[in-house]
Amino acid sequence: FWLKLCVATVAAPLVPRRSAMGQACCCNGTQTLDGAGFVSDKALARIRHCAAHSSGSASFSAPRSSDNVTKDECMFSFATPFSREGLYISLRSHMAVGSDYVQIDRKRQGEADGFSLYLHRRLKRVPKAKGSEDSAQPHRMAVGVEGGFDANADTFDIQEDLRLAVFGPAGQGDTLFPEFVPLDHKELPENVVQVCNAIAQHEGADVRENVDAWDAEMEKRPSKYAKGLPQLTPTRKVSPNPKDWRCEKSGASENLWLNLSDGFIGGGRRFYDGSGGSNGALDHYLEEKAKGNIFPLVVKLGTITPRGADVFSYAEDEDDLVIDPYLADHLAHWGIDSMKMEKTDKTMAELEVNLNKEHDWSKIVEEGESLDQVCGPGLVGLENLGNTCYINATVQLIATLPEFRSRYADDDGTLRLSAPQDVPRDMVAQMAKLGNGMLSPRQADDSKESGWAIDPLSPAMFRRLVGAGHPEFSSSRQQDAAEFLQHFLDLLGKAERAAVGASRLAPGSVSLAQLFEFVVEDRFQCQGSGEVAYKSRSGENILRLPVRLEDATNREEVDAWRRAHPADTKPADEKAGAAAKKDAKAAEGPTLVIPVEACLSRVVAAEDGVTFRGRGCSKTVRLATMPRYLAVQVQRYYLDEKWNPCKLDCRVPMPDELDLERLRGQGRQPGETEIPEESEPRAGGGAASGVGEDAEHLAMLIGLGFSDPQARAALRASGQNPDRAAEWLFSQEDLDAAVAQVEAERQAAVSGTEPVEDGPGRYELVAFISHVGRNTGCGHYVCHAKRESAPERTGWAIFNDTKVAMSASPPTDL
Repeated sequence: FWLKLCVATVAAPLVPRRSAMGQACCCNGTQTLDGAGFVSDKALARIRHCAAHSSGSASFSAPRSSDNVTKDECMFSFATPFSREGLYISLRSHMAVGSDYVQIDRKRQGEADGFSLYLHRRLKRVPKAKGSEDSAQPHRMAVGVEGGFDANADTFDIQEDLRLAVFGPAGQGDTLFPEFVPLDHKELPENVVQVCNAIAQHEGADVRENVDAWDAEMEKRPSKYAKGLPQLTPTRKVSPNPKDWRCEKSGASENLWLNLSDGFIGGGRRFYDGSGGSNGALDHYLEEKAKGNIFPLVVKLGTITPRGADVFSYAEDEDDLVIDPYLADHLAHWGIDSMKMEKTDKTMAELEVNLNKEHDWSKIVEEGESLDQVCGPGLVGLENLGNTCYINATVQLIATLPEFRSRYADDDGTLRLSAPQDVPRDMVAQMAKLGNGMLSPRQADDSKESGWAIDPLSPAMFRRLVGAGHPEFSSSRQQDAAEFLQHFLDLLGKAERAAVGASRLAPGSVSLAQLFEFVVEDRFQCQGSGEVAYKSRSGENILRLPVRLEDATNREEVDAWRRAHPADTKPADEKAGAAAKKDAKAAEGPTLVIPVEACLSRVVAAEDGVTFRGRGCSKTVRLATMPRYLAVQVQRYYLDEKWNPCKLDCRVPMPDELDLERLRGQGRQPGETEIPEESEPRAGGGAASGVGEDAEHLAMLIGLGFSDPQARAALRASGQNPDRAAEWLFSQEDLDAAVAQVEAERQAAVSGTEPVEDGPGRYELVAFISHVGRNTGCGHYVCHAKRESAPERTGWAIFNDTKVAMSASPPTDL
């Protein structure tokens, strides 16, 4: 959840983005893009000139496979090759820009007064023929791989058009309107053709970062119990006929698993709500384990084919789908020839695929409501790039802040155009690009089609930047939104402080991250003498509310309903099962309700048995300051006895307004006696001002040909690791700008941290993120936020990736 101070705000009018920078380059689509192919002698002469003088600052070269090439997204805007005017990829920098930014890019590269060559790339969607093999339904729980979900799947084939664009000097007409030359023109210089072909064939940053690819099958691991698995002497063979299979405990005929050690057939797991299987297979494993028999591996009957089957390990240290390298032999022991078996039941991956195909997540969040789709400034969706809903929801939540809108609308492009050469890796520039795209009236003005997905942005460049170097956020696995929020605020705070130091942001500007930070007051009281001590913890940015089921106010009601509606595990035919599910849905029972006041009480409750300064103390926590924006995490997740992340089945209603003044710390009070400080010897003899650069490391880097300031900046940027520092130095495209940014961050740190804001502790709910799923490793994130874009669009909106709608019933208790 996201809470804001109850302060009145006035929405400033948004200015259309058709500013001077938007007039820099506007290509004539009919003449230049779809012309007859005539090439003038002047254009060929300019190309030869560029090819002959390709050296020094004007050099261009073919990119290597390891080089960074952006050809799918403009580095300043969200223009793509599918945009009406396509993208222009510089033969010098290998970076792409939209038509509005070509002249700006030329000036940044020092080519405004000369000739410039760009590879023009435009993609076009062509409807596929009916019955095309490409329209096959997914059968694997995967994204971006064969047989799985296609993150960009639709009913079109893609046609690519590539041409060389030639721009003339400033002051001439062809500065704005380039001349296009086909890449197969016989008079093109060989080095120009080589560079164009290398860019065209390069996989690009999107593919190289593997944003879209994720395959659940790749996350399976071979079970350590498979080799040497005990198998009892068979007293019977398992019938190959699925009609003969029954759970040996309940008689159920669906969702059946064969224990590979003793041949027992049992039903799959039963979930907390009574759904799932009969639980016979798991119960049998636990019964045998109690006898000292370890029979952990089971295979799902009906999924056995010559290619394999679903195998699950009940062992506490695995407890997941696994790979059995000896599966064929283990099945043969029970008379099953996997080469002759045919699939008769859905695999676990297919069940999850169906869930992802059929669920409309917005209806899950607001089931039964008719949602009115909207678009416009502040109401722009974001594409899911492969398990990136947690990023999208967090961005929409940040976009609620008026400070975000005022700083990053970037109407005149100042923040983007003041970025160093490596724009895709500049956080401030990418935030401005994101803000301009989300707040731009043009984003909605060009939208005429019907349906949910109206003008969504594809934040691939932003996603790569915030995930770079992070083992989790750089992957395509689902992540926890609260953890990502903290990671994102940390990156943003560092970047904005550096931007202030580099005069890109106004002096004294406070970072957005600072608006969420607060100071925590820890009070320790000696349980023997009554003496006290106070300690402050700064840099906190999320208030975590512990949730305990014993705090539920309707426990008796829920228990009574569950006793009256025991789980029905008896077998039923397909039609009866469907009817039962429908009836169960219609008569859904009550859920435990835990008031937020109970959670807050646990935050401030005394914790006994804490050791502080060698004494047994009780500890209480209060808020020493109240931030402008307070992020609150309702902690419904916990680790069970098997260390698996689970989610509490309960609701915590969040009020529209919340007064937290009673949580404010008061500091040491009159009459309180301080616990004496312990005399602690100072370790080491280092200076208190911090860690300096090692002389040997500096000498090594300087010996590689770098200056002293460059070597020091590299060591600071890489945590004083000389190997990483050398890699950092060689990887910078604009080394001077990168060194300046590191120095700006250092100066900001030396000058002291920004003052922590402290205001009244009264808050209004303005946005929240909901998670649908049983744990953080799966499911889906959706954001609800208040928007005030227009009188008819004021109120709560739901942001479900590309889908944006006005919210009918915001689920503030999920």
